[in-house]
Amino acid sequence: MKKLDWILLILLSLCWGNSFAINEILLEDLPPFSIVWARQITAFLLFVPISLPYLRKVHWNFNLFWRFAVMGTVAIALPFSLFALGQQYITSVLAGIGNATVPLYTMLLAAIFLTDEKITRNGFLGLLCGFLGILVLFLPMLSVGDFASAWGFTLAVLASGLYGYANVFARSLPVIPLRVQALLINGFAALALTPAMLWEAPDFTNLPMHSYGFILTHGLLGSFFAYLLYLKLIKRVGSVNTAQVAYLIPFTALFLGAIGLNEPVSLHALFALGLVLFGLWLKDRSQKNAPVPPSARDV
Repeated sequence: MKKLDWILLILLSLCWGNSFAINEILLEDLPPFSIVWARQITAFLLFVPISLPYLRKVHWNFNLFWRFAVMGTVAIALPFSLFALGQQYITSVLAGIGNATVPLYTMLLAAIFLTDEKITRNGFLGLLCGFLGILVLFLPMLSVGDFASAWGFTLAVLASGLYGYANVFARSLPVIPLRVQALLINGFAALALTPAMLWEAPDFTNLPMHSYGFILTHGLLGSFFAYLLYLKLIKRVGSVNTAQVAYLIPFTALFLGAIGLNEPVSLHALFALGLVLFGLWLKDRSQKNAPVPPSARDV
């Protein structure tokens, strides 16, 4: 990877990693589903103008709609909501550590659902090490009776599992222009979240000014700009090299949470993060850079 590729990778980790800190801030003024809905409707509206020229290239049919509806729900609406719900009970730092398990879930679920994916010995050891890291964080919460934090961390880990399944399900998506993919995924995510947002009945007209800024930042950086960066990196360096962002996101979440929000960071949390990252390293040891799949190219 060239210097520019590393810069883009760090920028991507900042865009995705800051989402946990923004959730923490917005939870002071908005309920969780409304935060995620606002983020996704913002991203959807940003994708509309850049997607319009590509709409005529798409062969619209029911199969396309239902697959992207599932993708928008599984890849965005559900995991984003679980993280926001979980962060009512845990810090953004712990949420970021939970998010680091996404590549491990992807490997495990790919081996279950895809016939051409197998777990190697290093991959199996990586799984064990990564999930041991999760237990290092989870069990002390139970031992001291902190069931609220245990529940919040469980939601974060479940969200990561949904990300992993979405990575596997993405293999089945129809090949259409990437901007239209982003438009559909974010649009269906916002649609899926609308009933929950209406049930929460938030008052978007009476928020502090800084909350409007964080909502815009959430959608602009965390969804719109991050997705464009992600696609650019896949084109430049391949999917495996791009996946190294998983190593950087928890450090971004840790830095922003500890420095920006003054959240506590325990030694056993750092040890747990080290185990998860070591598990990712074991998983990646024998992998070579994968070619760009058709769904990650403009057509």
